[in-house]
Amino acid sequence: MKNRIFTVLLLTAFAVQGFCQTEPSSIADLDREAEITAAAVLEFVRSADAIRSIQNEQAPDAPPLVRYWIETILARLSAAGTSAGGVTVFDNPSARSGYILRCSILELGSVARIYTRLIRRADSSVAAAWTTDLAKTPYLSYLLSGQENHWDNFEPDSREQPVVLEINGTEISRSLHTGDQDWFIVSPEEDGYVDITTSGRIDTVMELYTDSFELIAENDDGPDDYNARLGLMVERGKNYIVLVRGYSEDETGSYGVKAVFSVLPDKDMEPNDSMSEAFPISIDTPVKAFIFSENEQDWYSFVLPGGCFVTIDAVGEGSVDMFLELFDAAGRKLDEDDDSGHNVDAKISLFLEAGTYYIKAGAYGTGEYSLVCALREPNQAGAYEPDDRRAY
Repeated sequence: MKNRIFTVLLLTAFAVQGFCQTEPSSIADLDREAEITAAAVLEFVRSADAIRSIQNEQAPDAPPLVRYWIETILARLSAAGTSAGGVTVFDNPSARSGYILRCSILELGSVARIYTRLIRRADSSVAAAWTTDLAKTPYLSYLLSGQENHWDNFEPDSREQPVVLEINGTEISRSLHTGDQDWFIVSPEEDGYVDITTSGRIDTVMELYTDSFELIAENDDGPDDYNARLGLMVERGKNYIVLVRGYSEDETGSYGVKAVFSVLPDKDMEPNDSMSEAFPISIDTPVKAFIFSENEQDWYSFVLPGGCFVTIDAVGEGSVDMFLELFDAAGRKLDEDDDSGHNVDAKISLFLEAGTYYIKAGAYGTGEYSLVCALREPNQAGAYEPDDRRAY
């Protein structure tokens, strides 16, 4: 509860109302304190025999916390509405209001005291004043140091107190200040694959840990030069800890983070980590699968009933860069490719005789990819063949 202490000052004859010290750890905590002061200002103006209007004359170079405090109070006063006995707020300097709202902050050791004053426009005297004491928590200290635009509603968070990142939920908006690290926790409700990405125009790095803080993977060059992306096969009932930080300590600004869940499309194909475990695929039928680490390799087999021209395409999602190798039944490598496909993915095209063949697929990066083996009959001779020499 707030303690009200009214003191009559003989020279100026205005009331000073003090509030108990609180420990703000988020913008929501500060909003509550500003709303309490706004309610006290409204009560005073309603009871005073004066014009119920307030002038906003804050200096443009006022400290950030001062600007926030005045704007929040004025917003609450405006929302009260004049029809309900509220207060009219003027932003025009030439307007003739009853009062001017002013604010100042004094740092006293571990406490920051906010002075809120109503000045009578008619004679510049102080009509009423209120004090609000705030403990200098890490959150408030950063606001007082002028870095408030780098903080977000989820601060403070830590490795031991991460923010819940809901799978398939809306993107969370966060921000990084100098040397900041943001921590999240992901808790899947079923086995599958989770793709975690950041967005924005600051260069982020992502690290993924087990709930015992063992590093699983890290990434700093996801879909573009700025954002990070990590994919992970997850198990129901386990917790996974995600760290997002700037590429350097001076990397500051806003970014977004989200987690998307997929049921494993290749669950029935695993294990297919060797030639002897190759999963049989059908011609012209695409398959979707995942690469969980850059050391993983997925094997597939297909059968040709006759000689055909074959094209094998492997296309990675996002930043997954595929590569392919093709073997015959005796294990001899027939071809390989890294960058011949779409968007520097992998593509192999060649003529093959009837028989069984094996594909080894791998990737730089981790995530989802698709693979398809297509064929067509060899070109039939045209009416003008042969025409391979000038004499023809």
